[in-house]
This record gives sequence, structure tokens and C-alpha cells, in this order.
Amino acid sequence: MKRNSSRHLRRQQRNVLEARVFSARIAWLAVLRFIGWTARCCCVLAVLAGTGWAVWLGIRHTFHDNPDFKLRLIDLNPNPVIDEVKLMELAAIDPSAVPNLFDIDVKAAERALRAIPAVASAEIERDIREAALLVRITPRIPRAWICGAATPAAARRIEGALLIDDEGFAYPCPAMQVEAAAALPVIELPEAPAPVQRVSHPDLVFCMRLLDEAAQVGCSGSIDVVRRPNEWSLELVTTTGITATCSLGDHLRQLGQLLRAIDHAESKGYAIATINLIPRNHIPVTVRADTPDAPPRAIPIRANPHDNINAPPRAIPVSMPAASR
Repeated sequence: MKRNSSRHLRRQQRNVLEARVFSARIAWLAVLRFIGWTARCCCVLAVLAGTGWAVWLGIRHTFHDNPDFKLRLIDLNPNPVIDEVKLMELAAIDPSAVPNLFDIDVKAAERALRAIPAVASAEIERDIREAALLVRITPRIPRAWICGAATPAAARRIEGALLIDDEGFAYPCPAMQVEAAAALPVIELPEAPAPVQRVSHPDLVFCMRLLDEAAQVGCSGSIDVVRRPNEWSLELVTTTGITATCSLGDHLRQLGQLLRAIDHAESKGYAIATINLIPRNHIPVTVRADTPDAPPRAIPIRANPHDNINAPPRAIPVSMPAASR
């Protein structure tokens, strides 16, 4: 006789009948539930959309359509790059339309200002109380003009010629900055640098160092052109036409000797054509050919203040050039 074990009973309990019943009534109820859920979602979306629209209308009425926020003033800080008329062109502002402060795209105007090569930074803010645009421009401060050796003298200090700042960034000179930069020296490179970028030419480093030390001595305003004619020296031309040869270093001493030599020449009534400032003693000098004839002579100058103060005066041998330079 076969016995019924518990294992056999558990196997029978697992055989469960699964049946799916489908009818038109059940389908209709499912459709109704779906329609109700969709209607609720649509109501929620409609409420949100209506609220957003009401908020937008309120903001529009409060700010954009409010006559109190019509543009009354453009507060632009003094700068040598751009004026109010040019600013309105860049910001797409029609002064005849008297636009609203909030209709002006401030970010786009800032980007347009920062795209100007002569502008280092620019910020624009809305002043709601005064209905004004606050525009603050930081222009690039030019250190010198920069050009190639082949650039004509007449094209070196004009609108569009290249200026260079302390960071070595070369940019075209704007029209408003020509007069202020007219007295700056010219750095002459073998080839003209590319505009609107930093100049990495090795000669620039030495020329900028010479101009920095000339500013310390107080004679930077007397320098017209600076260049590096060879690997071991620099050459500067003063505004009076004196050509001075300097080394790549020791500029404070050399510039001091140049100033003393110029003062001595003026006191004695002759004009220096060239001077070699590299030697510490017996500095070679040539006199301009248009100076009245005079025999070669030694020019005593005071001792260099950077040397021993008790040192005796030095002598600068002077020789007449064979031909006018």
C-alpha cells in the first residue's frame, strides 16, 4: 500500500490555477480610471501654467512696462577707449526709443566691451533708483608703442598702430588714446608682432627692462626708440636724436651717465650724436657734425652715485665724426 508523504502533499499545493478574466465592463472601468488620472494631471498643469503666466505678467508690468525704469542716464567712467555713443552702439541701445533698463541685455553688452582689445575688463550694472546703467571699464595701460624695423616712422604713433602694456599684450591703439600715448617710446623689433595677443619675442624682455629702469631714473620721457641691434647690446634713441648704446644690464649706471653727459653737453654748447655707455670709464662720444668746429676734448663728468662717492671725476673722450649721421 502506497503511503502519502508530506512531500507529496506540498507538491500538490503548488499547483495553483491562474485565470485572467476580461470583459467589456472591466475595460470600460480601466478607461475611466485613465481618463480621470489624465484630467487631474491636466488640471495641475493648467494651474501651474496659469500661475507662471500671472507671475510673468506681474513682473512685466512691474519692471519692463514701468515708466519709472526707463533709461535716463549712462554712467560711464572716464576712459581713453570708448565713449557713450560707441557704448550705445555696442549695447544695441536706441536712444530715441528710450528703452527700459530691463530690456537691455547687460551680459551681451559686457561681452561686446570685453571683446575690444584695448579693454582689460568691463562691468555693467543696473541702477534701479536712478534708472541708469553703471558702466565701469578698465582700459589697458600702454607701456610703449611696438612695431617692426621696417615700419615707417610716420606709421608708428597713429590710430591702429600697436601699443603694448606691462603684460606684453599688443593691441591696436584706439582713436581716443592716440594723444595720450603720443609721448611713449617705441620698441622696435626685427619683425612686426601680431596684434591682439601677447608678444613673446626675446628682444622685448630686454627693451621693457630698460624702459622700467629709465622710469626709475626719471628719463623715460626722453626716450624715443629702443631696439636690440645685436646679441650683446641695446640701442636707444632720445627725443633729441642722441643714439646711446647700452648693455643688456647695468642700466641704472648707464642711464645716469647719459643724463650727466647730456647736461654737460648743453652747458658747453655742443650736441652729442652717439654715446657708448657700456664702458665704466672713458666713454666714447661723438659730436654732431653741425656743431661748430672744435678740437677733440675730454668731457669731465661727476662720479657715478652708485659707485664710491669719493671717486674722482671721469673723463669722456670726444671725437668728431667723419660725416653727419
